[in-house]
Amino acid sequence: MEKAAGTLPAKGSTDVRRYERHWTPLHIDFHVGDFEISLARVMSAGAKCEEKFEGGGRPTIAFCSDPFGNGFCILGPKPND
Repeated sequence: MEKAAGTLPAKGSTDVRRYERHWTPLHIDFHVGDFEISLARVMSAGAKCEEKFEGGGRPTIAFCSDPFGNGFCILGPKPND
């Protein structure tokens, strides 16, 4: 039930829906077995990949946001896992 940006969220409200990027007190990291497939799946569902880090001794990580601007990360396996 998609609601367009700029529309009223409730009858009598003076505020409007906004979906620009914002930070929330809750942040979820998804640790996945296949990084590229998982990232492709979330992007095909409407997420944005804002930044991606690869290399070094850490897992590959994608900093993402959902269509409403909520942030989350996709983390691949640790190197040599």
